[in-house]
Amino acid sequence: MGLPENDWTDKETGKNVYCTTDESVSQWVLQRKSRKSFSKNLWSTTVTDELRLATSFQGKVVGVSLKDRASILPAGHTPNGAYWFDDSTGDFITSTWYIE
Repeated sequence: MGLPENDWTDKETGKNVYCTTDESVSQWVLQRKSRKSFSKNLWSTTVTDELRLATSFQGKVVGVSLKDRASILPAGHTPNGAYWFDDSTGDFITSTWYIE
């Protein structure tokens, strides 16, 4: 998928990076902010990206999983939504990228 692993050290900043972290978005649980996630770090297209392109963005793609990376990454860069389980609250959550 174009990712070295779940976590890595950014060579430019020296900071630890989680595979779906994106500081420009926030997660939402019934209007409550949480950790920020999106597929920004994914360099390649996915089967679901190709589906959206092949259908002129009429095809629908929604990622749902217990883990954020298992929901976000397979759904690709252009999904209609992505939802994952927050085990600290017991809620399914999403990111502002998918709802704004």
